[in-house]
Amino acid sequence: MDQDPNPDAVTIHEHPPSTWSSSSGILPRLQSQLPYSIPLLRRIQHHLAYPTSTATVLATFPAVHQHETPRSTAPATAPEEEEEEEEPWLTAYIDLHAGRETQVVIYSSAEADSSVDVDVSLPSSVHAPGPKSTGTETGTGSQRSLSLLSSNHTQTIRRQLLALFQHIKTHLLPAYTAHLAAAGPVTTTATKTDHQLPPPPPQAFLIGNLHTGLLAVLLAGPTPTSTETDEHALAAVYTSGVGSASFVPGLKVHRYDHAPYVKYLFGREEVVCPRDGDCGGSSAATGRDGFRFHTRDGRQGVQPQHFALVRSRTVIPRSDATLAMLPGAAVYAPTAGAGDGGTENPVAWAFLGPDGSLATLHVEAEYRGQGLAGRVAREAMRRGMVEDGRWWNGNGNGEEDKTGEGMLVHTNVAMGNGASRRVMEKLGGKLGWTVTWTVVEVLQ
Repeated sequence: MDQDPNPDAVTIHEHPPSTWSSSSGILPRLQSQLPYSIPLLRRIQHHLAYPTSTATVLATFPAVHQHETPRSTAPATAPEEEEEEEEPWLTAYIDLHAGRETQVVIYSSAEADSSVDVDVSLPSSVHAPGPKSTGTETGTGSQRSLSLLSSNHTQTIRRQLLALFQHIKTHLLPAYTAHLAAAGPVTTTATKTDHQLPPPPPQAFLIGNLHTGLLAVLLAGPTPTSTETDEHALAAVYTSGVGSASFVPGLKVHRYDHAPYVKYLFGREEVVCPRDGDCGGSSAATGRDGFRFHTRDGRQGVQPQHFALVRSRTVIPRSDATLAMLPGAAVYAPTAGAGDGGTENPVAWAFLGPDGSLATLHVEAEYRGQGLAGRVAREAMRRGMVEDGRWWNGNGNGEEDKTGEGMLVHTNVAMGNGASRRVMEKLGGKLGWTVTWTVVEVLQ
C-alpha cells in the first residue's frame, strides 16, 4: 500500500465485487480472521447470492484484482530485527437502502488481534429487548463481561472509523437522501401497537454487530487501552443514562444498546448433527410428541402469510422481501387449529439472517417449556448451512469444507436475557464477544 504523505490520514477504498475473491481480497482476509469476522463475511456472502445494486464494500486497503500482484504493506527487516506490530485494517459492507434494517456492518482486524473482556456491573434497570428473543427477557444486574480492544493502535482505529463514517456521509448519504426525497413521505398505518424499532434519521445510519470495543474507541477523550481505564470507559457507555456518554466531537450517536448483546458461536458439530443426536432432516418431525416442521399439507418453514405474525413478535423490523429470502424453520403443533382464512399458524420459528446469524427465534407463549426453541433453532441452522449453500466457505460449488468454518453460525442474545442465553448454551453455543447496534450521524 502506498504511504500517505500525512501519516494520520486514512484513505477509504471501494472494493468492487470482481476483487472480493482475489488472493488478497476481502473474502480471503475475512476468512483468515474467523470467527471474529463472521458477521461481515456472512453478510458479503449473502450479497453474492442475493446481490443489490445499492450496496458497496469499503476498506482501508486498496482493492487488488485477480491479475495483480499485491505490494508489501511493510518494509523489509533484517532477520535480527524485531518485527513491529502490524497496524490494523478495517472493512465494511454498506447498504443504506436497507433503511430500518441494518445498513452498515464493520470489521476491524484488531478484533481478532486484541480483544479482551472486562467486567462491568449493569443495573437491572438497563435493559432493551434483543433481536433474538424467546419472549422471556429479564435483567439480573449481576457482573457482566464486555469485550474491549487492547490494541496499541487505538488512535489509528479511531481515525479509520471516523474516515469510514465521513466517506459514508460524503459519498453515499447524498444519493440515499435524494432517493428518500423522491419517494416522498412514507405512508404508514402504524399505530401505538407498532413496537418495532424506528428507522434511523435520514442523515444517520444504523450499524449492526458493532464490537463493543469499537464503540468504546469512539468515546471522547483518550482512546481506552488495556493499560488505561477500560472498565470506566465501558461503564460510561453501558451503565449511564441514555445519551449521557460523550463521544468524539463531530459525531452524534443517536442510540446504542443498553445492555449490549452477547455473541454465541456454533461449530460444525452443533450445526450438522447436534449433540443430542437429533440431526433433523428436511422431512423429519421435531420429535415423538407430534410437533412438525411442516404444515398439514407438507409446506415447510414460515409461509409468506405468516410474515406479519413474525414481525408482531419482535422489535426488529424485517420486510416481507427480506424474510422471503432467508432460510429458516418453523414448528407446527400436533393439533393446531386453523388461523384466519384457514391458514395453519406456526407455534415456533427461527431464521438465519443476512449476516448468517440465528435470528428472530421465537416460541409462542402457550408452547414454551417443551424444548421447541432448541429444536427449531437446530433445524434453522442445519437448513441454512447444510442445505442452502449461500454461506459455504469453500469453492462455492458445495464441496465439503474440511476446516468446518463454512458451517460456523453465530447469534446475538441480549446480555440480560437469561432464558435465551441458557437455550444457546444448551445448544452447544460457545461464548464469543459482545456487540451493539448503534445509530451514528456525522455532524461535520
